[in-house]
Amino acid sequence: MDEYWTEFEAGHARQIIESNGRPQEAWCDANFSDRWCKSLEDRIWAYTLMVNGIPVACVGLVLQDLGKAEAWTLFSNSFQNHVLTIYRLIKTGLKMAFHEKNLSRIQATIDPSYPATVKWIESLGFEYEGRLRKYGPLGQDFLMYARTN
Repeated sequence: MDEYWTEFEAGHARQIIESNGRPQEAWCDANFSDRWCKSLEDRIWAYTLMVNGIPVACVGLVLQDLGKAEAWTLFSNSFQNHVLTIYRLIKTGLKMAFHEKNLSRIQATIDPSYPATVKWIESLGFEYEGRLRKYGPLGQDFLMYARTN
């Protein structure tokens, strides 16, 4: 199996969404990923896990003002076979981002209807900060988590 990380490109997200996206990602479409990536320009710091030339996971940060960033992920249906690889990159990448991008805070919004995601974000050192009412793309509540440096 050929598994490697590469710099994120909008096409990676489009490929996951169009061919192998998880149900959690059903709200977004390929046009969204293109518009979203273009709107971020140089404020995105992200990587894609490629397996045999196919994107399996995209992870990254949207850099904001004053040393803050918003964490995001996009996983394909086959990401479970690579959880340890993804976890290690995120764990290392968070430390790197705090240092390289001079961050004091990284936050993430989490859909609470997926308890494994909540456990995952907490295992990465993020702390629960509160509930965001009707925050999700379908009007569902989300949870705010943050990790500070």
